[in-house]
Amino acid sequence: MNQTLAQLRAAAKETAERSTFFHVCKALAVGHGRPDAALDFARENGAPLAAQAILKNVVAGGSTANLPELAGTSTIIASYMDTLAGSSIFARAIADGALHRAPFHTRIIAAANPLQANEIAEGKPVRVRGLDLVAKSFGPRMAAAITVASDELWRSTDPRGVVFVERLLREAVASAVDAAVLATLDDANDFTAVIDDLQSFKNAFRNALSAIHKTPGHRIMVACSTQAANDLTGLDDAGRIDPLGGSIFGLPTVVTTGVTEGLVLVDWASVIGEVSRIEVVASNGGSLQLDDAPTNASDTPTATNLVSMFQTNTTAVKAGVWFACEQNRDDVAATITLEAS
Repeated sequence: MNQTLAQLRAAAKETAERSTFFHVCKALAVGHGRPDAALDFARENGAPLAAQAILKNVVAGGSTANLPELAGTSTIIASYMDTLAGSSIFARAIADGALHRAPFHTRIIAAANPLQANEIAEGKPVRVRGLDLVAKSFGPRMAAAITVASDELWRSTDPRGVVFVERLLREAVASAVDAAVLATLDDANDFTAVIDDLQSFKNAFRNALSAIHKTPGHRIMVACSTQAANDLTGLDDAGRIDPLGGSIFGLPTVVTTGVTEGLVLVDWASVIGEVSRIEVVASNGGSLQLDDAPTNASDTPTATNLVSMFQTNTTAVKAGVWFACEQNRDDVAATITLEAS
């Protein structure tokens, strides 16, 4: 009985932590970035206590930057990354413990050439091998996405509207993080497969594995573009290739929009990564270029059409993740490009 109650409490706590970040986003959007209005909305609508505690500490301007509740090894960060794991290969690698984690602003020392041990016969000399070390900086980077929705949708307490907006935010952040992380990794190994030829795909997959799988026990995962997942569906009669991800030939596979085409195999055990904090900023007092490839940069401004959020009764929420990712050896990733027959 006590064990069942403990399990129920643990499940309830996990559910609350998973939804905390979104409740903060929603409250700040409804409050148009004003912490007091956001906190009032959260209280009135039964937001988790953790979300209310965060909103009490939000600075003027509606930013959660540098709040300890959303930084470091916070359970809220861990829970949020878990929610991204279904659509982010980086979040999946963190959730599964597949990569090495390290504090930010540390020097990463990697071996340029691996050490090897050999059996030594009695009276024979032990081989000596020089060790070349490569030092890399492990600094923070940010991946962010802006979601714009009508004030009516942000205020909606209808579960369908809540789920819809939460999914938009989750997918946008997952895509931004994956695109940034995969661009960091060395993917010089590029192989080609014919879409409708299973044997061609098997050969390309085998070659990609041979290029990156150097050490037994390392965790290899596959990041797959949506189109590649669609193209491969039905290719394997055994049903091992699924358009929703799952696994390809036994390797965990995540379908992510962070990959624009083909597939990317990554040896995550040869990657060092970390997430230091998540943050959110909300505002309805400005104008935005509603484009997924904006050109209106502050350093090189370009004339473009802007939309007033105040005039259109909309609010923008910028959700971001501060992360770091470095590989500690060459050949940690391989790309498979799919071509028509």
